[in-house]
Amino acid sequence: RSSSWWSMTATSAFPALPIPGDHALQQLHHWDYQTGLRSGRLFESECSILCRGPCPVAVLLIDLDNFRRFNDGGYREEGDRAITLAARVLSEKLRRQADRIYRLHTAGDEFVVFFAVETSRDAYRQSDRLRGALASVNVPCSVGIAFAEGSTTRDPAQLLRLATTNKHIAKKRGGNTVYPPDEPPPSPVIA
Repeated sequence: RSSSWWSMTATSAFPALPIPGDHALQQLHHWDYQTGLRSGRLFESECSILCRGPCPVAVLLIDLDNFRRFNDGGYREEGDRAITLAARVLSEKLRRQADRIYRLHTAGDEFVVFFAVETSRDAYRQSDRLRGALASVNVPCSVGIAFAEGSTTRDPAQLLRLATTNKHIAKKRGGNTVYPPDEPPPSPVIA
């Protein structure tokens, strides 16, 4: 009976993945149990495939501001609700098939967003739209952007490092902001 319950839960809670062998354990490994988002484990492999095209791409690192207050203050359930709400809002705002959202670490408050854009200015606008959507539900965040253009393969780890650096700058500027801002030059370019 319990295996039947598990099969129904795993099937209904997690979307089907195109993984060779399609084993339930592989699926669970690649999806975050709390949010239903892709896990950070999938970021590098999926991003390296998506980065091969000629379209400019943006990688965002979204870090929920002041999240430590939940963990240090003993309000873990409130923190879990904030994580779940953030995942839902991001999922609702990013609806294109090629858009990807990952929860970077299972126990963390960071999300990685990957999407195609036309310009670095578009990357900023989309980032600020996501930041504003989270702020409107009382989940402020700091967002670091990495933008890459050109037809060469871009390294996902390098993009994530740049987004991380920019996220730290956004935090130092007081949080609930996007960095780099929408002014020339809007972002270092990785080609």
